Amino acid sequence: MNACLIGIFTESILAEDEIKKIIAGVQGFSDVVSVSSIYKKKDLRLQQFWSVIKVESALSLNVVAENLSGLNQTESHLVLLAFNNEVQMDPSLTLPHPLLSEEFIVGLCSSEVWGQYQHPILNKTLFEIYQTIDRHQGVEFHVQSNKLFETSRRRSSTN
Repeated sequence: MNACLIGIFTESILAEDEIKKIIAGVQGFSDVVSVSSIYKKKDLRLQQFWSVIKVESALSLNVVAENLSGLNQTESHLVLLAFNNEVQMDPSLTLPHPLLSEEFIVGLCSSEVWGQYQHPILNKTLFEIYQTIDRHQGVEFHVQSNKLFETSRRRSSTN
């Protein structure tokens, strides 16, 4: 099984519903292991809502990336942040994704779901990386993860 971290961000004011819908789509090709809470990031002109999910899939990296691409929508986007310990420096897909070590909100969400993931380039866990990222004052808690994950689990167990 391949372990993946997938970042979900949306600018929709219906963030919780959007993220639940995306999680349901991801469950079509993988098993969702854990879901972070949703955090809101406010910039000057917009607000973004972020969550990260850890999934396991028997599919290859390219197939997972292709499936994620098909789930992207106008206001919601998915970012493959990590795939096992894969290192790839390609303009179309960089792994592990730089957002893991550069963006506070992504580090926060990622460390919630897989804090012990060892970054193959930085040789630190996500929790250690999150502790060193500059704190962004515009980040605040929005929705607890169990509201997202329990709904997703019930949906997948009825299929």
